Amino acid sequence: MEEYPQKYQPQDTQPQADPRPLLPKAVTSMVLGICSIANGGTPLSGLVLAIIGLVKSRQALEIEEEYPGYYRGREMARAGKITSTIGLVIGIFYLLFFAFYFFIIFYSILEPGWDWFENLISDDDIIY
Repeated sequence: MEEYPQKYQPQDTQPQADPRPLLPKAVTSMVLGICSIANGGTPLSGLVLAIIGLVKSRQALEIEEEYPGYYRGREMARAGKITSTIGLVIGIFYLLFFAFYFFIIFYSILEPGWDWFENLISDDDIIY
C-alpha cells in the first residue's frame, strides 16, 4: 500500500499566480471603505470616504460586468462596497448623535428656552 492515495500525492510544482490584471478601482474602494469605518467617529470625513468608496466600488463592478472573466479582484470590489456601506451607516449614526448632542447643549445655553419660539406667533397677530 502506498503512503498516500493517488489523489493526495504531494505536488512538486508551485501553484501559478493568476495572470489576469487586477480590477481597476477595486483596491481603492476597499481601502476607502476600511478608512470610512475607522473614521466613522468623525461624521463628515467618514461619510465622505464612504460615499467615495461606494462610487469607486460601483465603477469597479461595472467594469467587471462589462468584461467578465478578464479581471481578478471582484471580491475586493464587493468588500469595498460592504465596508463603505457599513462606514456610511456608522457616519450617519454619529452625525445624528452629534446633531442631537449639540441640540441639547444649545438648548441648555438659551436663556429663555423655547419662549422665543412661542412668542413668534401669538394669538394677537392672527386675523380671524
